[in-house]
Amino acid sequence: MKLRFLQEENDISEAQKKLASTLNERLKHNVVMKLSYRQPEGTKVNSVEVRCNQELYWYHEVIPSESDVTRLRHWNAFGVDIFENTTNPIVAEINSPVAGYDGRISGAFAYDLLNPNKLYLVHSGRFSGRKAADFTDRYKGIIEKVKGPNGYRDMVVVGELTSTCFYEKLLNFVDQVKCYKELYQIKGVRVI
Repeated sequence: MKLRFLQEENDISEAQKKLASTLNERLKHNVVMKLSYRQPEGTKVNSVEVRCNQELYWYHEVIPSESDVTRLRHWNAFGVDIFENTTNPIVAEINSPVAGYDGRISGAFAYDLLNPNKLYLVHSGRFSGRKAADFTDRYKGIIEKVKGPNGYRDMVVVGELTSTCFYEKLLNFVDQVKCYKELYQIKGVRVI
């Protein structure tokens, strides 16, 4: 596997559509719930409609980047618990720029140079400003060097978007992020 970040807006849009198609096949229910997330103007709490099943929920929206409001990103929020009448915790965000490459955004889509039809969802392992190595050193899965405009970057390979086991790999990633965050909360270091 030789991965390279997708950078063209049309390619990223198609990858996001493949992600949505795969998730919509497995997450059969729509539920309205409250999500809280950071925006450049501050924390927002919105009631949104998520796709879910008994194991996972997913929400997607195109929003401004926290670091540059003129740049848009695909916000893919994942969680495992759904509560009524309260804000629901987001376990993992796998965001990607709408166009181009932005190393400040932890998620991305990539393709295999050896098989360009294979698209991957990747994540740096960085959550809430913590070093990526805090997570990747504990991660049980594939970590690959992904080529971008400024060289290579180590990325967690969440999974190949059209693989029959993509959902299971995504669920594994979300579960490992949840355990990682719980570990740091126990140690008194809050990771969101």
